[in-house]
Amino acid sequence: MPRRARLPDALPWPSGSNLDALRPDAERVGITPEMVRVPLDEIPADSACPTFQRERFLRQRNGS
Repeated sequence: MPRRARLPDALPWPSGSNLDALRPDAERVGITPEMVRVPLDEIPADSACPTFQRERFLRQRNGS
């Protein structure tokens, strides 16, 4: 898979979504394409992200 395919621009967004409208928010919080190109080695311990919290829960439950 090409590296570019991992960036949000390549994700299937709902019809009518305007990625250009989201860019100011990404810039405000400091998300860059370079940040999403680097895979995480582990789930950040202090993350409040619901996706990370769910994955952490599933890993603990499954003993992974």
